[in-house]
Amino acid sequence: MCKSAYVHEVLIERSLVMATENVQLRALSLTSGDHRGGVEMHVVGTPFIKGPALKCLVRTPNGQAEVRYNRGLERYSDTVLFFPLPACPEPINFDVATPGTVIRATVQVTNDGRHFSNGLDFSYVVGMLSIESNRIESVRGCLLIDS
Repeated sequence: MCKSAYVHEVLIERSLVMATENVQLRALSLTSGDHRGGVEMHVVGTPFIKGPALKCLVRTPNGQAEVRYNRGLERYSDTVLFFPLPACPEPINFDVATPGTVIRATVQVTNDGRHFSNGLDFSYVVGMLSIESNRIESVRGCLLIDS
């Protein structure tokens, strides 16, 4: 192998190591979501490397949920990932939890499963979808009364 080919190989290897270790997140499309998950979200950051180890994690104080590449996580580009919000991993009995209860979480991304990005704040809200639908029904009721 000639010396320039070896140097090129070393540089590529070094840049891949730096890319996996230096994932930076900038923004989430949503800052809160229902505890049951299911809402489509996206995260903006850099660099996201396509591969089997690429995953997005949602961590709460008592658990974590993950979305893996080709299992819900879609790499739109090297700076944007789309994923369905996983259900809250917090071991709470949501059937008796008060609607509106907030569970703090952090969203992180990893390219290799060992090095994780900075965390972005996220909140799960118990019964958020039912709270929102009640607000819409209330608004509709007011509009019907007003008209």
